[in-house]
Amino acid sequence: MPTLTGRSLATALGTVSLAVAMLAAEEMGMLAHLRPQQHECELNGKAVEVVGDHVRFRAAPTLDAANILDELPQGSSVHVCKSLNEKFTYAGRSGCWYRVRIDDTEGYVFGGYLDGYSTRTQIGSTLYGRVRTTPGSTLALRAAASVNSRALKRMPSGARVLLGTIFGRPETIGGRRGQWRRAVYEGVEGYLFDGYVDVE
Repeated sequence: MPTLTGRSLATALGTVSLAVAMLAAEEMGMLAHLRPQQHECELNGKAVEVVGDHVRFRAAPTLDAANILDELPQGSSVHVCKSLNEKFTYAGRSGCWYRVRIDDTEGYVFGGYLDGYSTRTQIGSTLYGRVRTTPGSTLALRAAASVNSRALKRMPSGARVLLGTIFGRPETIGGRRGQWRRAVYEGVEGYLFDGYVDVE
């Protein structure tokens, strides 16, 4: 069996130490990748007041109830980090999602409930209605007050919608008499023909 000299032993130990260090560095890198990343606030972490009660603080920028982390009271403060830019309408307010920070926790809040980031829509209404169509059929929420306009959403019979301003004269479509109205369904604002809606 060969005998290691002092020099060769030192070289061997150095090689082992280097290998251990490289393995440790690799493991640390993997662990860092698995750790939640803390993002820099691109909007300088501006403190903004919540302008609504029970405003949802969410883990992801969706209205899915499974993503709710907490409910924020009126007047509480969040630090705004980033906007997601794509605006939509929800409960009569228009805005986009914002990534925000509360203490050391990051999440998302709809900008319609943040002071200075909220825009009231033309709906301005608390009038609701229920879609009443034949079984298996839907009512279209359209981009404009016309049957030729693009359908933004399909609403099943029984769906609850927020109703707004009436447009144009009464007309008959599909055997139903009614008028076009501005409306909001599932956060999307558009127009519907109210001959297929029962006002609550």
